Amino acid sequence: LYITGRRKDLIIFNGLNYYPQDLEQLIEQAAEVAVNGEYPFVGPNSVVAFALDADPNKVGIVGELNTQLARKIEQQKLSETELIELNNLASNIGKEIAEEFEIAVGDIAFIKTGTLPKTSSGKLQRKLTKSRYHKGELEVIWANYFSDLDSGLNLTTDKKDEVDRAIDELATKAKTLAYWI
Repeated sequence: LYITGRRKDLIIFNGLNYYPQDLEQLIEQAAEVAVNGEYPFVGPNSVVAFALDADPNKVGIVGELNTQLARKIEQQKLSETELIELNNLASNIGKEIAEEFEIAVGDIAFIKTGTLPKTSSGKLQRKLTKSRYHKGELEVIWANYFSDLDSGLNLTTDKKDEVDRAIDELATKAKTLAYWI
């Protein structure tokens, strides 16, 4: 008998079981990249993955941004380079999850440090995070809502690079505009 995770946290796509811890670990590794070479985007034990209610074939991700980066976003002092790095991080997370698990990412939302629901012992409360996200009760300070093309699934290798470049270009422009709105 092997204990691999909690059944209530299980994410099921197309009849396959995925444990959120596996997705979260991949996301945290991708987010270890430093912003301007100074500090990571997110810290350890600060990302939650779950199936989206609106589209159960896609995963939603909520993560706590680094305190310094979150403060810059709130004060609207984020540099253009940092904004591009944040957009690229979201895009890379979507692509890595699609490649590793063949799951499409629907939403990535970053919240302020210290606001991710955890138990008194520091364990992530995935069900509560998912519930609060869907009800709009989390204070989201930056988000990316992927389209079906952003996921990177079901594209031939020849067309994938071309589509990825176009998506990245459009996503950067849209996110820059959304940031200032």
